[in-house]
Parts: sequence; structure tokens; C-alpha cells
Amino acid sequence: MIVSPYEANELLPVIRRNANVTLHIYAPRLSLMNCTLEDLKFCAIPALPAEWTAPSIGVQLNLFAGQLYLQNSEEYLEVCGFLGLCNQAPPENVKVASDG
Repeated sequence: MIVSPYEANELLPVIRRNANVTLHIYAPRLSLMNCTLEDLKFCAIPALPAEWTAPSIGVQLNLFAGQLYLQNSEEYLEVCGFLGLCNQAPPENVKVASDG
């Protein structure tokens, strides 16, 4: 569930009492100088175990939030696949619109 900072602040006492809920902080990367928060480990409440890995919702979360930067070419290919965009030359019998 995605909540606003206000809602997170209001829910914080309940989250701290409940062992089945974790609050993760996320913000889109608006500059290359900013650190990425898409691994969802920054300031998690309660603290995450060392073996925790982020769920595979990074592409959707970044698109929803309007993140402007991709980390690598693999992430670019994942975004293209999610959006149904062509990222390579299609076979000769396939026509692609002028937007690529």
C-alpha cells in the first residue's frame, strides 16, 4: 500500500506495535546526485533483517512516482518490457509505429 507522509505519520504508532507490517520510505530519484531509495531499505520501520531483498515492484513504483533516471541497461530493458515498448530492431515481418 502506498501512503502519503501524513498518513505514514498517523499510522506510525500502529505500525510499531504490529509485527506483520513494515513501513518503507521511498522517493523518486530527481537528480543523479541523489541516492536511489528504490531498494526500500532506507529507514524501514522496524529494521529489516540482513537477508531481506526488495520485492520486484521497482519498475512499477518508479513509473508511478515519476522517477527520471534508470540505474542500468537491464532496468531500461525491464521498463521497455513492462510498457510494451520496442527496444531492438523487430523482425522484418513486424511493423512498428513511428514512435519506435
